[in-house]
Amino acid sequence: MASSKKSTNVTLRDVAKKAGAGLATASRAMRDDPATKEATRLKVKKIAKEMGYRPDPGMTHLIERRWQGKRHQQDMNIGYLYNGAGEVGEICRNEYSN
Repeated sequence: MASSKKSTNVTLRDVAKKAGAGLATASRAMRDDPATKEATRLKVKKIAKEMGYRPDPGMTHLIERRWQGKRHQQDMNIGYLYNGAGEVGEICRNEYSN
């Protein structure tokens, strides 16, 4: 006989809500981020264990790749100088063309 119990996956959002923490705080707590208070880390981890939370390996991999890309992008600074009086970049041509 089939069970009437609904099978659901516990998400980090569920854990954060039950712990009374934000999603980002819960994420940092699960990763032992030192920016999160120890009491918060312990509380979030305890609730996660009680609820049966397990990180999705596929999602974890995607997020890690996303952050790797951002780390590399931080090395590239591109910007425009604008003095409010002329076109963008005009100050560069006038001041630094000598």
